[in-house]
Amino acid sequence: MRSRDALKHTGTKPPAALQRIPTECVTSYAFRVDGRVSASDMSFMTNTLAIAFDAHLKPIDLLILIRQLDPTDLLRLDDTTSIRRRLASIHRVDRFVLVTASDTATPLTNLLSTLTPVSYHHFDLSDVGHAWALLGTQPAARLPGHKL
Repeated sequence: MRSRDALKHTGTKPPAALQRIPTECVTSYAFRVDGRVSASDMSFMTNTLAIAFDAHLKPIDLLILIRQLDPTDLLRLDDTTSIRRRLASIHRVDRFVLVTASDTATPLTNLLSTLTPVSYHHFDLSDVGHAWALLGTQPAARLPGHKL
């Protein structure tokens, strides 16, 4: 099992379109998407989650906050085989919360329902506070350069 210290630094700087949001709970993980999601973005997130799964015996909570998503990213998500492979450990997630603008919610929730057996909750961007409350945590104290 990897140490929790490994979660603090994975050896690579997170790409700009996808950033990890530090939380006050060690078993809650959150990411913010703001722009075009690249293959390196997905690798960063899946590597971070793999470390989290190794570090915790119990399932973790996951919140994904999508401020802006390039519509072409939804088209690229048609390759469900590679996505299923990346989500192989998703059963290690207890509560999965998706926060998006209303117009991107339907395509994403439809895709998620075909890819994973984990139930998830959807909140509109205007209800982000309720999303955090569902997980019983909130973003950690703001760090330099940290945006929500």
